[in-house]
Amino acid sequence: MIKKLNFPLLIAVFGLCLWSGCSEEEPTPPPAEPTITTALPDGADTPFVGTTVMITLNLAAEAGLSTLYLDDNSINTFTGTETEATIVHEQFIGSEDPIELVFSIEDALGIKATAATVTLNPVENPAIGFLLVDFSGTSSGNDTKEVASWDTRTIWTMGISGKIGSTATIENVAGQGKVAQFAATNPDPNETNKVLKYTKDQGATSSGAWGGWTNFIIGLESAVPTEETSELAKYDSASNTLVAGSRVVAVDVYYDATVDQDFTWSDIATFEDAGDIWNSDVTKGLKIDAVLGSYEIHANNEVGYDNQGYYISYSGYVPEPNKWVTVKFNLLDEGRTAFFYDNRNEDNTSSSVGPDMVDCINLKVSPGYDASSGGDGIDTNPIYFRNLRIINAE
Repeated sequence: MIKKLNFPLLIAVFGLCLWSGCSEEEPTPPPAEPTITTALPDGADTPFVGTTVMITLNLAAEAGLSTLYLDDNSINTFTGTETEATIVHEQFIGSEDPIELVFSIEDALGIKATAATVTLNPVENPAIGFLLVDFSGTSSGNDTKEVASWDTRTIWTMGISGKIGSTATIENVAGQGKVAQFAATNPDPNETNKVLKYTKDQGATSSGAWGGWTNFIIGLESAVPTEETSELAKYDSASNTLVAGSRVVAVDVYYDATVDQDFTWSDIATFEDAGDIWNSDVTKGLKIDAVLGSYEIHANNEVGYDNQGYYISYSGYVPEPNKWVTVKFNLLDEGRTAFFYDNRNEDNTSSSVGPDMVDCINLKVSPGYDASSGGDGIDTNPIYFRNLRIINAE
């Protein structure tokens, strides 16, 4: 016998199943994709060369943070349990070349966020100017070269930050027993940047000591742009003076007078005559000469102390010890006027060294001073250098 179905009852049971979960549950939605946003301080998109930009990165990942990338290179990792974080990325600005930084974040499921791009357009820092060498680089090796029988040099290659190539060489002239220390600790305890340290070898004799200082040549990887050299002061042979320019060569110097108890800063200030330091005015402090020239000619002559290949030579003074001071080479180097714009060959012919040929700078600290020939003592106090550059003359 066929029983009649109770349709109202069936409908009620079906409704009860729907209400009580007889059907499959809705799937849980996947976690949101990770996100990354960036923030810069006001004006930081056009930073000064030689400064550090602080870039704030705001990160979020519902599935947990895993890896932070810069240009596909991992720069930070997380445990996977954090869902939010704020990271500050420090970006050093070494040149005026535009910088594009691409950041991305990956979550614990391996999902990457859409990349966040930061574009920086560096500009020259007026305080630093046209940076030639910052002297913070480490030495990547050294070599020796014999220029003359009395002149065997140590030549160091160092990495540099500046606008002239990526490396430079530094060489001592005449083997005067000096020691260069690259990436040395800054003598100012309030500063952390590395610098170049020069000192006299404590075991060296006084012969050719130049007062414990040296005549060393900085060979640049390429020539200084003529738009820079042409703005420097020029020599007027008729009046034996410098004609002022709009730019000047400068370097930061720190003379540490606390190390050598037998040679104090007052010893420099009381030299009896200018013969102790070549054409020096001791009332202005410690004299340094800066020769600009052609490396190929200047660093390879056999005439004596590299008196060839000059474009021009200037003088400047360290006015006081135990602090960073900026030495501006804005004075006439009276001892080398005969070599300005000139190269004397062995047959006494002359070939021009023009402003487009300046690819080396010879720094002569306390030039001409020789403790072995009646000078007032051997100076073993260290001297430090940073930021060799060309700046506005004012």
